[in-house]
This record gives sequence, C-alpha cells and structure tokens, in this order.
Amino acid sequence: MYGLKRTKRKIWLWLLPAVAAALVCCIWAYLLRGSRRIRAERDILPDEMVFYNQLDGRWKEDRLGASGYDMESSGCLTTCIAMITGLQDVPQSFDPGELNALFSDEQCYDAEGNLQWGEVERALSVTAVRRGPMEGRELEELLLEGVYPIVRVRMHGLGAYHYVLLVGSCDGEFLCIDPLNREKKLLGLSGFGNRIYAVRYLEEGKGR
Repeated sequence: MYGLKRTKRKIWLWLLPAVAAALVCCIWAYLLRGSRRIRAERDILPDEMVFYNQLDGRWKEDRLGASGYDMESSGCLTTCIAMITGLQDVPQSFDPGELNALFSDEQCYDAEGNLQWGEVERALSVTAVRRGPMEGRELEELLLEGVYPIVRVRMHGLGAYHYVLLVGSCDGEFLCIDPLNREKKLLGLSGFGNRIYAVRYLEEGKGR
C-alpha cells in the first residue's frame, strides 16, 4: 500500500508541470481572444505631432460626465480623440480638458464613463468609425490618407485594456502615442505586444 501511494505521488508530481503549462496556455488564449498581431510593411513617418497625456494636472481630476471616473483613470480614449482633432481636418481642435468638458456637456458619456459614439459624432460633426482588429496594411492605408487610428491594446501585452493613437510606422513596427506617457515621444507598439483588439477613427463630415 505504501508503495502504491509513493507511485501515485510520483505520477502527480510528474503531471503537475504539464497541468500548470496547460492552465497558463488557457489563460493566455483567453486574454488574447479577439485580438490581431500586426506588423507594418512600410515606413510612414509623421510630419507633425500633437502630444497630450491624461495625467496632465490641468485635467486629470476632471470627471467623465456624471460618472464616477476621471481623466486620470479612464481618459485615454478622450485624450486620443483630442490629439486627432489637432492632427486631422475636423471642424475644431481641443485639448483633452476642453474635449472632456464638451463631451460632458453633450452627454457623450454613459454612467460608467464609456463614450457613446453617436453622441460623439453629433458633438464633433464627424463620422466615428468602429471596427474590430484590422490588418496592418489597412492601418497603413489610413495613415497614408491622413487618418489616425485609435487602437485598443492591453497594458504590457496582457493587462487591462487601454487606448493608444497610431501615428506612423518604422522598421516593421507601428508607432503610437500613449496617453499615459508623460514624455513627448513616440513609442513602438511592441510595448503592447504588437496586438490590437479594436480600432476607432474619425472621418470628416457629419456622422451617419
């Protein structure tokens, strides 16, 4: 009986690494579901940039509408849109504080601080396009047209969802501005695993 127990213990100890590896693979697959790994095929270097970050003391404590969330914790998407208004041909440009005030006044946020895209279109007189993860060549085409895509990523590749603004590409990698980065510099998308989960961008003209 003692020998049988030792044998079972050895089998379990042998199986434990395999079970742990399988569990890690399952968690990894779950976190990456619905994503696309993208690579740039050409170099597209931006001519001029607009750098804003959601941690700026001028607006970091501003609430998103009537929600319990503020710019510092949840303002990445609004900050990206503010940068777009300074880069693309839209009716008016805003800094993140001004844009958040407009979105709040126009009731563009729901109770959880999420943007309501129909209201965003109306407030900015643009068409807001929402898509799933696009291919790299499609994103390059947008950049060449002067359209700057906002992409949903995961922090450090597998963490919480976050939004960054794609502005170019170089050496096979897309370049982005991260609203959480206080430094005015471009970052490689490799910092987010080169994976995207959704795309948002603005087009000139009244929303549908």
